[in-house]
Amino acid sequence: MTPERLTQILAAYGSRPERWPEGERADAMALLESGQAGHLDAERLDRALDRLTVAHPDAALVGQALAGFAASSSLLRRWWFAPLLAGSGALGVATGALILALTPIDRRAGWGDEHMTIFSAPADLEESSL
Repeated sequence: MTPERLTQILAAYGSRPERWPEGERADAMALLESGQAGHLDAERLDRALDRLTVAHPDAALVGQALAGFAASSSLLRRWWFAPLLAGSGALGVATGALILALTPIDRRAGWGDEHMTIFSAPADLEESSL
């Protein structure tokens, strides 16, 4: 354990040893007992942070913030979302129609079969005709 590493631990975890990484806790405690001054600074900082209180916002401010968020976060109210949704739907329909139009009728006949998919060939199709 180096004094620099002890300073990093104190800055990251504070002065309370129970917050320190377990693997380095014993070495850090031994280095502190040898007379490091950095611990005093960390203790002062911990005490100052413990005394710090944050005032809660009043109800009017919370209501105003939530109202603004609700109005701005609705996707359906944004100008670009409706054309994007319509375009995506139209593209999906066009893709499906294109696949259906390009698939030969004799290949479509078996789509309802249990083991048949649009990517598999009928069993009686010879490899030479592919």
